[in-house]
Amino acid sequence: SHDSTVAILLSTIGGGESNIASGCYSIVAGGISNCVSGNVSSISGGDANLITGCYSTVGGGRFNEITCNYSVIAGGCNHTNSGNYSVISGGCNHTNSGIYAVISGGQGNSITASGYGLYQTIAGGLGNTISIGWGTISGGNLNTVSGYGGAIGGGQQNVASNFCSTVGYIVTG
Repeated sequence: SHDSTVAILLSTIGGGESNIASGCYSIVAGGISNCVSGNVSSISGGDANLITGCYSTVGGGRFNEITCNYSVIAGGCNHTNSGNYSVISGGCNHTNSGIYAVISGGQGNSITASGYGLYQTIAGGLGNTISIGWGTISGGNLNTVSGYGGAIGGGQQNVASNFCSTVGYIVTG
């Protein structure tokens, strides 16, 4: 069967197929096989998106998951957002567990919550990683910020590992 299920009072499914809205005041507007179990959360559409956190939103896309509160995945595919107050705007294959952290786009970028994992930003690029708080990567490929407050402007395989260290733009390899 392709029936959609509203499992609790005050939740809504607008349309689509095989959707589930089981959190209080949760909404699935449409799409296929989307599930909202977090309270006051919503999925606008897409395919196989999941929200278990509260006050969170998935705009669309495919295979996106939010397990935290007050967070957003605007679109894209294969994202996991597990940091409160965090955002993944688009792209593919991002992981964001930072708090108040943003991944704007690109592919395969990662923000982790270890070491005061607050206020990180990856604007785009491929395979970039921030593993500590207040880090920034503007873009590039395979860059890593592991020093508190570190920043990388772009380039490839750069590492900002010291306190407040900055790499402007260096291409290696």
